[in-house]
Amino acid sequence: MEHTVINSSLSVPIQIIDNEKYETDQKFHVHIYQAKAVSANDADKEYPATVGVASDATIIIVDDDHAGAFSFASEVFKVTENIGTFKLKVNRTRGARGNVNIPYTITEGTAKLGIDMEAATSGTLNFKDGVTSMDIPIKIINDDKYEKAEDFFVFLGDPIWQNSNQKGENEADGKPILGAHVRAKIIVTEDQEFKVSCL
Repeated sequence: MEHTVINSSLSVPIQIIDNEKYETDQKFHVHIYQAKAVSANDADKEYPATVGVASDATIIIVDDDHAGAFSFASEVFKVTENIGTFKLKVNRTRGARGNVNIPYTITEGTAKLGIDMEAATSGTLNFKDGVTSMDIPIKIINDDKYEKAEDFFVFLGDPIWQNSNQKGENEADGKPILGAHVRAKIIVTEDQEFKVSCL
């Protein structure tokens, strides 16, 4: 007897209510249980059915009324000397409400300004309402001579909020904050093709 196997999926519709006040992130769970399969032609005819391993789901509702948490994606970045302009991304998570200015500073390590890189030692990223990421452009200078890996650092300053009168439930507010990675170490390595040509 031949059986026709049909791969299908169904969705569970859940309405998320967007209110106008700030709240911390909310979560709830969905659990699938007691799987049952019946014939499309005969409701009394059942087939074996089981619930798979992924039978539980956690849904996290992120409050987009929050002004956001600002952070680099990592603490360390490696770039090659021939990259040209390195764009260091600053991410805005947990919300994107309102205009926020993020000051930053660039400090030398073994890499020196004007010799190994070109960038202003300080600046400000102007995040507009709804914007979730911006780049800090840093020009890496390729001097065509072999050097060991060099490094420099970029630091994020405290956010400056343009919507400071936003208030939420129980006097909490959705003010912008700094995330996990507020210092980025950028390591500039030698161009691999140049290293090979020097061997």
